Amino acid sequence: MLRALAAIAVVIHHTLINLRQIARVESPLNRCGYFEELGAAGVDLFFVISGFIMLYVSHQEFGKDGAAGRFLWRRATRICPLYWFYTLVILVLAATPWMFRNLHLDVPYIAGSLLLIPVTRPGPVESIHPILDQGWTLSYEIGFYMIFACCLRYGSLRSTLLILPLLFASLFGAGLMLGIDSAIGEFLRLPLAFEFFYGVVLAAALLRGRQLSR
Repeated sequence: MLRALAAIAVVIHHTLINLRQIARVESPLNRCGYFEELGAAGVDLFFVISGFIMLYVSHQEFGKDGAAGRFLWRRATRICPLYWFYTLVILVLAATPWMFRNLHLDVPYIAGSLLLIPVTRPGPVESIHPILDQGWTLSYEIGFYMIFACCLRYGSLRSTLLILPLLFASLFGAGLMLGIDSAIGEFLRLPLAFEFFYGVVLAAALLRGRQLSR
């Protein structure tokens, strides 16, 4: 239910932005800017849910042989085929003279987009969005998966709760040090990784029998 709520919020966010920037129409919903910002919070909710689900469904896998590989394989088969399909659809349409005329492409950008590696989008307005815009969130998810798989292979639930905040704080600091000209630095400077950790903490609390009162 929360995932549905987050998805609807993101759709509202993008709809209001497109109305304002492309159609030049200011929706009555957005005169104060509140609903556009509220819709953007759907992404934050997604990351908290991701951290929660990741630990909740895998908490019995710590230290087991092959657990990390199984975890990564299941995530890859759920995400990559569909993501690659729609990315290739955009690439095909971009080859036509009437679609995606403002999309600038080069080999590093295409490769980084397909591999979900943060790369700078070429063009007058640079960003770290891949060819399929929404894929920027999947870059964070892939990072979470790799880190969590290492925790499954080498750690325990207790050590994971200790290591993750230190690791995310270190990566955030590295992003600050890399500066504004680095795509990886811009990627690491967003504090979204901590929201993933909040979800992990909520799942750990629930597994230990702690629940919020009504």
